[in-house]
Amino acid sequence: MVVQKIDKSTLTQALTISAISFNWNFNPHTFDVEESIQQKENSPNSPSEQYWKEQWVCLEDEKVIGCVGAFPYPVYFDGHVVNMSGIGGVCTLPEYRRQGVIRKCFETIFPYMKDQKQLFSVLYPFYIDYYRQFGYELFGKITTFETPLKDIPKVPVTGTILSYTESRLKDIEQIYIQFASQYNLAVQRRTVDWKRLTNLNPPEQQIFGYVYYDNQKTPKGYVFFHKEIEQNEAIMVCSQTFRPYEFCFTDQESFLQLLQFLQNFHNYYQKLRFQTPESIDVSYLFPNGISEKHSTPVMLRAIDVEEIFKIAKYQGSGKAFIEIQDQQIPDNCGTWEVCFENGSAVTVLRHQDKPADIRLSIGAFSSLIVGTHDLCEIEYLKGVTLLQNHSDLSKVFYRKKNWIGDFF
Repeated sequence: MVVQKIDKSTLTQALTISAISFNWNFNPHTFDVEESIQQKENSPNSPSEQYWKEQWVCLEDEKVIGCVGAFPYPVYFDGHVVNMSGIGGVCTLPEYRRQGVIRKCFETIFPYMKDQKQLFSVLYPFYIDYYRQFGYELFGKITTFETPLKDIPKVPVTGTILSYTESRLKDIEQIYIQFASQYNLAVQRRTVDWKRLTNLNPPEQQIFGYVYYDNQKTPKGYVFFHKEIEQNEAIMVCSQTFRPYEFCFTDQESFLQLLQFLQNFHNYYQKLRFQTPESIDVSYLFPNGISEKHSTPVMLRAIDVEEIFKIAKYQGSGKAFIEIQDQQIPDNCGTWEVCFENGSAVTVLRHQDKPADIRLSIGAFSSLIVGTHDLCEIEYLKGVTLLQNHSDLSKVFYRKKNWIGDFF
């Protein structure tokens, strides 16, 4: 098996495998490769189209048998913007599955990610344990809230809510930046990431958007939703993985004003469903309570441990010795001595023989360093062995806000 970057000679085969794996319609006999490439390069509709060359194919005897997309994204991390690789389109021809095709792809892609200075990689797993073998671990817990529209809390109306048009896209970008920049691994969106809104046709797509402006006419929140029918009830769905619906707000006022507005649709919808990062708990705002469900749909992997240690945010000053085990990227392995002062790293050194305070698999490290858990919560985590009761570890691994709202 040989793994290489996709090109126009392998594009048709790659799309065929994708169509077989993900059940979408594709006719390789009528597909025009040159026209498709021209469209992707001149007018891409998504990051996966703009960066279509950032896909890898596995070949056996010149036949494409598997594919992995590794698309570049800028993301927020501890006050910095860093490079991340979003994994998507992972697929293998059915007759070649369980033969190490995707493993072979990752063996080639991981060193490439490191060369591209991508510090993290993120994916949406079809099976969690499958991706754990490649060093990925869960992060970014979200809460899905559901409530009858009649139970939405009533508040005095302030500000203005206007329907979405493309002229308001800059306002939406401003709201998103204020919201997302608080969260580790949230995408710093580019023009191509907003293309789904420049192409939005509400009557045709049945996706509707509204923007909230406060009394000073400052954009503070927005919502996009569509209708789903479940058990003969119409659900107003404002958030859903892999769908272009989003509920984004910058404070309690904007959240409540958007809710108040959505209540106007009570004749057409029975319930409202929306998602928030785990750190936002709005349940106390609902006088009759609200149904909530917690999930963690995303997995994360650290690609460059040394660079992550250098820019991570610590609590106060101290020193810790952290052993990392990484079966795929040897440069991450060893005991890392991290000295930090006033929240920032001073020195980061790797040793092969010094005793460590804690031993972590690369997956456990990935989840902990972005703030999914603090040190008190490690008892039931996979890949964690506390070797010494070292107080400074709690200054390295502590709760932070993390969330990602984009899909790839």
